[in-house]
Amino acid sequence: MIDDPEKRKYPRVSPGVNFGVMVQHVDKKDREYYKGIIKNVSLGGMSIDTDHLPPKGSMVVIQFRSNKEGDERPVIAKGLVCWTQKWKRPHGMGIDFIEFEGLGNTPFKEWFKKHFQSQ
Repeated sequence: MIDDPEKRKYPRVSPGVNFGVMVQHVDKKDREYYKGIIKNVSLGGMSIDTDHLPPKGSMVVIQFRSNKEGDERPVIAKGLVCWTQKWKRPHGMGIDFIEFEGLGNTPFKEWFKKHFQSQ
């Protein structure tokens, strides 16, 4: 995990609005769903606080939903678990985004700006 903001590809922001996150571990035969809280997010990925940690390198599907007026549909992101933190609290994981669903014709960059950078 890189803490130096100068080394990051995209700047990270804290959500500032309530988001629900559901993570589905797709590498297993049976689906497992985890709840979590978005700690921070960027155009390239997100950090999620959760006690349920799929192994590093796992493919996951993340469903998140804004509580902003007029945003009832969830955004679904497919991503790769790039790190996990299980030895100290809060437990969590980092996700690198791969692709998105539920954005309609809106590019993710515009959706991101509307929801995370307009505070």
